[in-house]
Amino acid sequence: MHRMPKYISKRKEKVIKKKQHTEATQRLRTLKDLLDCGAITEEEFAEKIGIATNTLSSIETGNSFMTSQTLENILNLLNISAEELFA
Repeated sequence: MHRMPKYISKRKEKVIKKKQHTEATQRLRTLKDLLDCGAITEEEFAEKIGIATNTLSSIETGNSFMTSQTLENILNLLNISAEELFA
């Protein structure tokens, strides 16, 4: 069996991670676009991720930090992993 040289495996791994990060970033942009254009309201989004609207507003303005549970709920809603988001 022929194995791929290690440097090619590393390069391929980087390409895959970059693609995953790009896809995650695109999903976040799509979410922002949906909120900006009114396709989904902040109230609907807050409800879907299990927080109050005023909590969402506080997070957006930087007056509050999201909990790990809120982050997990957002990731689940967008169908992305933390690794994809922070890669």
